[in-house]
Amino acid sequence: MIDNADQRNLDIQQEAFVIAQNFSQTWMAVVFIAVRPQTFHQSKQAGAFSAYPQKIFSISPPRVDLVMEKRLSFALNLSEGRLPVERLHGVRLHLHGLTLFLKTLLHSLKTNMELVELLSNITGGNIREAIDLVTKFIGSPT
Repeated sequence: MIDNADQRNLDIQQEAFVIAQNFSQTWMAVVFIAVRPQTFHQSKQAGAFSAYPQKIFSISPPRVDLVMEKRLSFALNLSEGRLPVERLHGVRLHLHGLTLFLKTLLHSLKTNMELVELLSNITGGNIREAIDLVTKFIGSPT
């Protein structure tokens, strides 16, 4: 298993694929390598993937709205003091203003499908980008 190759640039992902192909041929092994769909299609057209046969297993990413709901619910539990902050050993927080903001944001994500669609379309379904976008929105002073 070659893990986290999908978090590298295209050249490194293609090099990892060639290495995986070599492992597969010389060691008679099944090798799994994770790449992003966008990278796969780009490399399949004019890259390392076009030179070798592959078996493709596609794992769809989770829905952006469900990931955001879980993350924001976790933050809400922290802000309401229902979960201790690990690094503060026994200290609980209750942040009323942040709690109201998180509840409002959660409500918006649950009831406004246009907002969910916008978030998904802007990030192309990339969960890391969606989390980063919402984090920047929450942390923005303006």
